[in-house]
Amino acid sequence: MNIFLSAFALCLILSSGCAEDETTVIQPAGPPNTGSADFTRYVAIGNSITAGYQSSALSQRDQPQSFSNLLAKQVQTSFEVPWIKDPGIGGRLRLVSLSPLTLVQEQSVPPVGSSNLNIALARPYNNLGITGAILYDIMDTTDASANFVNKSAARGNPFFALILRNSALGRSAFQQARNLTPTFITCWIGSNDVLGYATSGGLSGSNAGLAAPPRTLPTESSLFGLWYSQLLDSLQSIPLVTGIITANIPNIPSLPFFTTLGPQIHAKLLPGIPLRYQRNGNKGAASDTTTLGGSPADPYILLTGFTYAPLLGLPGGKWDRDIAA
Repeated sequence: MNIFLSAFALCLILSSGCAEDETTVIQPAGPPNTGSADFTRYVAIGNSITAGYQSSALSQRDQPQSFSNLLAKQVQTSFEVPWIKDPGIGGRLRLVSLSPLTLVQEQSVPPVGSSNLNIALARPYNNLGITGAILYDIMDTTDASANFVNKSAARGNPFFALILRNSALGRSAFQQARNLTPTFITCWIGSNDVLGYATSGGLSGSNAGLAAPPRTLPTESSLFGLWYSQLLDSLQSIPLVTGIITANIPNIPSLPFFTTLGPQIHAKLLPGIPLRYQRNGNKGAASDTTTLGGSPADPYILLTGFTYAPLLGLPGGKWDRDIAA
């Protein structure tokens, strides 16, 4: 019996040593199945979401993660992006701690042409997302003659000159997109027409001035509808386009910028002692109060208020418009 078991064990060892190599070989992915859509020349129009703006900056570290660049990689098409030198333009925010909430801001690279690593590209970029752009900006051709420097100055936004660069390529984002003769387009624009007003606490806006002073409210709905229809009609008129994807504007107050600080501030409020905050339009001392009890009428606490949250409950009367809208 012992001899039999030993022989059997030897056979198992020999057979395991002669087993075939089971290494899995992954074959390269074939061409994607895109149906009737033609991504030969894909162009993306939009704002910061399209551009790949993250953590308060546009940088080559984060630009590859833009939905437009990810889509281009997925469909295996050439996609030129205006690569902005790290750590980017805008002062990138870095999360150091969640408790207490601590952010540090990296130094921004200069908002000049040399910060765009491929600014000399002799044609328009495929990614024409312009951080901070509103709907009107996409087809607007004013201030384009000085290679969009005047437009950047008028808007207080360096990205027009850095991304559109040369009026000979087209005098607007739409014209540059059209001049690339795209076969497929994504167009996600319009959120800044209300987001700019909201994130400023109601202190600035994008309205044209039909019923209130310009740039004090969100874009008028009548003008927004008119301009959006004109943009889509113009995009549809471009020859060879096989598809256009648009995206909705999110519910602005549901974004983390308006919801993240609420629970933390609420936890620091002593029972029965309300939070005093400065209402939009009040230029004097803060006088409005809330207990943040969960009412729809409660003010939104902006994410920029995190620097003031530790001051709650301390004497001194320090207040700032950033803490509440």
